[in-house]
Amino acid sequence: LKIKSSLKQTSFSMSKVFVNEKEKLTEWLSNFDIVYDELITEMDLGWKNVIELPLYFANFTKIQILYLNHAKLTYLPDTITRLKTLKKFNIYNNEITQLPENFGELTNLRELYLNQNKITHLPNSIGELTLLNTLYCYNNEITSLPNTICNLYNLQKFKLNNNKITHLPENIGDLSSLYSLDFKSNFLTSLPESIKYCENLNSLDCRDNDFDKVPDSIKEKLSNCYIQI
Repeated sequence: LKIKSSLKQTSFSMSKVFVNEKEKLTEWLSNFDIVYDELITEMDLGWKNVIELPLYFANFTKIQILYLNHAKLTYLPDTITRLKTLKKFNIYNNEITQLPENFGELTNLRELYLNQNKITHLPNSIGELTLLNTLYCYNNEITSLPNTICNLYNLQKFKLNNNKITHLPENIGDLSSLYSLDFKSNFLTSLPESIKYCENLNSLDCRDNDFDKVPDSIKEKLSNCYIQI
């Protein structure tokens, strides 16, 4: 569905919005009344020169799926957390260096794609996203993870490869639902012993780090896990 400037005078039901390649985002947003904002549940702004989100964007309070990949974004405003119904957020391949400190207020998130940005750290509030099952952070500049990341007890897929991480949180074993963990190409010197308690782990990729062996105590406990080193 491509939105035209006559939308304000049109009465219809809609849920998905795909922005025309040639339209400017701020100009496009000005064509909406709040009644239409509340109808939109999915928006695709991928591959557009969005650069920055206008304040009015926070009025789309019913969005569940949002694509902002390849949009030349350099930051996310704090007001992004007003999108309380957001379940899937795709902002990969931008120029973002950090997330808002209140990012954890997006408590309905199930899938979060932060890969291929310039993020240096994750906010402590990330641990409030307890419904999250997929978190992709690969190809960033992350040096460490907050301990609160271990509160994500529904997390199943976690990709951290190609960052600058030197250690994992000691209580990473609290991620009891974890199925796939990839931290290939970082600067880890060892694995926390608690990782053996991730008993649902099926795939563990530790290649290209600063250690060359997984302790037997971990391998024995994760006997059904495919470990790459």
